Amino acid sequence: MVISMIKTLKGMIYRRISCMKWAMQKRQIKIQLDGNKDIASEISESDKIVIISPHPDDELISCFNTILQFNKKCTIIYAGLTGYNPEDKKVRTNEFQLFCTVADVECIVLNDDWTADILDVFLNTKFDAVFIPSCIDWHWEHRKVCSVVMQALDNCNYGGKLFWYQVTVPIPAERITHFKKFDSIASKNKWQLFKKVYISQNFMPLYRLKQTENRYLIKNKRCYAEVFWEIPIKEGKRIVNALIDMADFLDSGKSKINNLLQISEFSNFISKELSIDENKNNRY
Repeated sequence: MVISMIKTLKGMIYRRISCMKWAMQKRQIKIQLDGNKDIASEISESDKIVIISPHPDDELISCFNTILQFNKKCTIIYAGLTGYNPEDKKVRTNEFQLFCTVADVECIVLNDDWTADILDVFLNTKFDAVFIPSCIDWHWEHRKVCSVVMQALDNCNYGGKLFWYQVTVPIPAERITHFKKFDSIASKNKWQLFKKVYISQNFMPLYRLKQTENRYLIKNKRCYAEVFWEIPIKEGKRIVNALIDMADFLDSGKSKINNLLQISEFSNFISKELSIDENKNNRY
């Protein structure tokens, strides 16, 4: 009993220290969004959009307020991946479907052969805007979904808009093209819903994620934002291929995710390497 109480107290102290650290680190990160576009400017009344979520909760972490704004014209597709514990699939699928019910948005859960299913979805349904996870990520399943969807879109001769979104690794500042701004109340509602719906994931450091989305400036005033990288399919495929040789380095990013400064530096470093690779290709 005493040992259990001591462990609980240590955990509380550790979380409190971590929260203070993340808040201090966030203040050192200031990313201007003034030169970028509101994502709403890219979505017309008649557009149909789709968000591909590798895991249940990726869509909420990355695109929650965007989903709320466009829920009547939005479909969320869960690829059926579960991270490192496949036994959780039934629980996590139920949580995902509950989230879609609460958000009043159409959802699709792919079968185990999801790489073939995703191609069928794009062959049978016309979408005007597609949102997928950025390939600059430590999580191999996020990278896998990004790669597979890019190829599926290419095979379908997709001609609409394509946006990469960030999960735990931020999109490099120089690559951000669009944003969805929201306030502290919307942020609070977002993470309260996360706790109610994604109960199996309540171990996650939600305060860190909250600080990550509060790193942005518009007219020199700090704001919360979901950010996106609009990218042509050809350029996206080039980046996916370029990152294959950096797989080990990308995997190493997991060790930095609890340090907002280090994970931002990690992301920006990869962006610079991609620019070098692009310049080399343009020489020939």
